[in-house]
Amino acid sequence: MKNENQGKKPFYKRWWFIALVVIFVIGSIGNIIDPSDSKTTTATESSSKSIKPKLTLNKSTVSTDSEGVAIISGKTDVDASVTAGITHVTKSNSKGKFKISYDLTKPKKKVVNITVTKDGSTTTDTVTVKPSKTYIAKNKKANKIKTAAKKTEQKNKTKSSSSKYDFSKLSLGMTQEQVISLLGQPTSQSKIDLWYGDDDLNFDSSGKLYDGSPANIKKAANTVAAAQKSSEKKKDKVAADSSSKQSDLGLYARTFGQKDVETLQKYGSSVYPSTKVSTGMMYGYKSPAGMLYRVDTTSDNITTVYKDNGSGDLGDILYQGRTIVQKQHNTYILQ
Repeated sequence: MKNENQGKKPFYKRWWFIALVVIFVIGSIGNIIDPSDSKTTTATESSSKSIKPKLTLNKSTVSTDSEGVAIISGKTDVDASVTAGITHVTKSNSKGKFKISYDLTKPKKKVVNITVTKDGSTTTDTVTVKPSKTYIAKNKKANKIKTAAKKTEQKNKTKSSSSKYDFSKLSLGMTQEQVISLLGQPTSQSKIDLWYGDDDLNFDSSGKLYDGSPANIKKAANTVAAAQKSSEKKKDKVAADSSSKQSDLGLYARTFGQKDVETLQKYGSSVYPSTKVSTGMMYGYKSPAGMLYRVDTTSDNITTVYKDNGSGDLGDILYQGRTIVQKQHNTYILQ
């Protein structure tokens, strides 16, 4: 029996193995002859991706003109896109130079981003834009004119609105119904206010007109307020004077009550007019602070001083004490 492996060629002598070896050898020879081919391509691709466009600004700070426009200039790559902020865009020329304008919306210093883009790569730097003195002055003047115009417009609007109604017919103390009957239905109303255009009329808790924005109503309200203030001052003064007078009257009453009977009878009717009453004697005294009456009761020797109640009768008791009949005399002993 013959061996089955007899007659078969070894694998390294077969045609397909020989072909693989030839292909491998040819490839190796190619790499040996020019090994930089594939490396050069990879390096070139990598290099092109890493190169960023250059950017050089002529000035780091620029000023605007009188209109608030600043010119920013510099140098970058040829035909690169240059952006100042967000909306201001230009392109560099054939020499890489560029100029781009930037508008300041307000007269305030601002830092602006300058971005250069080329072939998908970008470079960014910043420049400070300052408002010029002429731009600041012009802006201020424009704002003043704008404010004045707005005030005039508002004034004219108010005047036009108010001129529709004749507020001269109104007077303080009127009710809402009376006002409405004279001026017609208000623009809006509440329990305490009526609005006619831009003017308001104010009513107190009792429903009476007491103040408002129309000139004649405001003037009348101010007059009433001034009169009330003056009246309150007078009342305060009267109260203060009355209090002071009452205090003074008490002092006079004490002095009058402590005078001895001998002195009272000595000056008689010229200063202390007297009369006999059922309980004893009564004396009168017109003090600087008011009329006083003194009653000396003989049964208990008590002196009581009364205030005049305004009709010649005895009023409140201001003093009461023991009756002093005779003044004490000084006694001198001679040695």
